[in-house]
Amino acid sequence: MADRFLAAYRTRMRAVCLLAAMTLCTSGAASAAPAPACSELWIAASKTAMAVTGDVRFTPSSITFAPGPRIAIRYLKDVSGKVSYLTSAPGAARAQLYRVLSPDPVLLGGNRLCGRRPTFLSVLRTHGAAGRLIFLTVYTGATEPHGTASDAICTGYTYSAP
Repeated sequence: MADRFLAAYRTRMRAVCLLAAMTLCTSGAASAAPAPACSELWIAASKTAMAVTGDVRFTPSSITFAPGPRIAIRYLKDVSGKVSYLTSAPGAARAQLYRVLSPDPVLLGGNRLCGRRPTFLSVLRTHGAAGRLIFLTVYTGATEPHGTASDAICTGYTYSAP
């Protein structure tokens, strides 16, 4: 009897913890300073993302790519109000800038994320007629980029959020 009670209690507690984590990850408060525990699955939507990265698992401290490599990142700031990050984004958008702390990983088919050492990433999340889309822009260079007008852009990938 005690074993059944304990198993049911553990199941309920897992559900409560999962619901709390999902609420924190998707709340507006998390966008200003992302919580390290949040994890999102991004589905490759562009041909480039399908060919190079595959689906990815994103947290505010790392990105894990479909073939297995992981890069460490560090949140720098919210850039949602910066028009230069939003020029190609349909619908309402939020954007964050991250510093890349890892070298350029080898991904699907021997491709690399950038071909040169990536130094910054911008993550732009939109919600429009096409659903929830995520635009990952990869930058190179020592200085902080200033959006899509930057000549330090290496490449970009598009994902959808399930």
